[in-house]
Amino acid sequence: MAASGIPYLFDLGNELFPYPYKPTPIWDQYIRTLWERYVSVYGNADTVGFSAIGGGRLNKMPLYGTIKPKVIDIHYYHEDEQETERVQIKIDHDSLVSQNLSGIDVIVGEAYYNDSISATELRAAINEFNSEIWFRYLLQWPFDRNWKNSPCGNQITQPPPKDYQNYLQKGF
Repeated sequence: MAASGIPYLFDLGNELFPYPYKPTPIWDQYIRTLWERYVSVYGNADTVGFSAIGGGRLNKMPLYGTIKPKVIDIHYYHEDEQETERVQIKIDHDSLVSQNLSGIDVIVGEAYYNDSISATELRAAINEFNSEIWFRYLLQWPFDRNWKNSPCGNQITQPPPKDYQNYLQKGF
């Protein structure tokens, strides 16, 4: 990858960042060990570590030890009115600030496909917290808000992502 000249960041495990509110000692040890081994060989410049589902997992950042990723990848999906993307970002923001990690860059690595509600929620939160957390960019996943009603379940519900209009309208 490095020789290609194409900018890249590796995700060492899609949504593998551990849940914060239940003990996961084996999982935690796996994350800690894989991270230590990766960083000892390659450093932390070309990775987001392990991507996380937004809204609370970032209080496990100590698993990275003293060398944290320079960029993290968070996936934001809101499924109810109590935990909107804006609420999830607030939780993640507060967690990062409490750990003195407010300067870390964030990629929204997944969001609903071309979703106007997500675009509005994410833009509002980013506008509120962007002074402490820099959101590099947003990527959308090819399923929509009604994915649970899809015959494919939690699989892809949209064609390859080519329509970004709702996110573009909000400045992404």
